[in-house]
Amino acid sequence: GNFTKFLHDENASYTVAAISEDGDSLQYRAKEGSTVKAGPQASNVLSWALSASDIGRRTMTLEAIEQHGTTLKKQDAYVARRPTK
Repeated sequence: GNFTKFLHDENASYTVAAISEDGDSLQYRAKEGSTVKAGPQASNVLSWALSASDIGRRTMTLEAIEQHGTTLKKQDAYVARRPTK
């Protein structure tokens, strides 16, 4: 499948594009299962440090959260791997 590829000693980074129909400000968050990797934060650029324990295929849920609690979700996948020489 189509995976974003990272090396395990890099930062994973996603930019979330979302607009509130009400004009509300949004908070952004990245989660892997129930674990929050980044956010909630006002910036739509979500990034976090990867480590050797992240090696493998992962599914992320990228969220944009409106002030009254509506959450827009998009799933994306990445794979973290060791550098090759």
